[in-house]
Amino acid sequence: PEYVPKEKLLVIIYPEVFEFTCDTPGAIHVRWILAPLGVKAPLSNALKWGDDDLVFNYASYYDGMDVHHTNVLQVICNPEEGDVTDISDEVFFSKNRSGIAWMMQKGHHEDMTSTLEEIGYDLIEIKGTEPHDIMQKMECFVTHEPYTYWTWIAAMSGAVSVVRPVPGVTKYQWAMGTFMGAYLQHYGYSDIPGVAYGWSDNEIQYAQTTMKDLRSKLLEVKQWGAEVTVPRFARDCYRYGQGERANFEGAKLVKDLYRPAQSF
Repeated sequence: PEYVPKEKLLVIIYPEVFEFTCDTPGAIHVRWILAPLGVKAPLSNALKWGDDDLVFNYASYYDGMDVHHTNVLQVICNPEEGDVTDISDEVFFSKNRSGIAWMMQKGHHEDMTSTLEEIGYDLIEIKGTEPHDIMQKMECFVTHEPYTYWTWIAAMSGAVSVVRPVPGVTKYQWAMGTFMGAYLQHYGYSDIPGVAYGWSDNEIQYAQTTMKDLRSKLLEVKQWGAEVTVPRFARDCYRYGQGERANFEGAKLVKDLYRPAQSF
């Protein structure tokens, strides 16, 4: 169209929950899969997408489906210097912590509060949107939602952060399914510092001894997303704009990932 200079490309990015396509001549359409089809959006959405639409994913592992880290597009805003997780060592290593904060969110596993009560901890359920001050006073934080960002906030706030394990999903598979997974895969790492996957003594000890390393690691993930995944995405879009439909650095096509679609 006239309003798009010829030397530039118009790229429209849709989350997987959008089934429609903008009627914009000359645009490159990208399907950004934040959660695998069938979780938040029906599998049938893909039937309405263009065969040659580009596909990028947000994470590198979803419920048994491996996604290569080169197909990941990651734009992360947190953490930032001076934010609520940028706390002093005095607060982080405070000995005046007690109790367990827990959060359900989108978790669907059986209730574990009875188990924690048997241990003798005071429990506080977090339902609000700004529980940072609570995190900095609690000894532990437990979440039933395996991919919530509060897991990282808790660890960066000095609380032992525990993720309720997903049935049938190993710790490695869980880690690869988080937004850190592609970064870990890219560099050959296998674990996330500062987080316990389950309530075993080994996991709790691991979280305690490594949680101070989490914030710097998340800053590295943020930088990697901006300096590696975004430029790679842009280069593939440029190739697409030049007429290429194969041999991308990381991009996939809808027809390659979601066709044939008879089973939808």
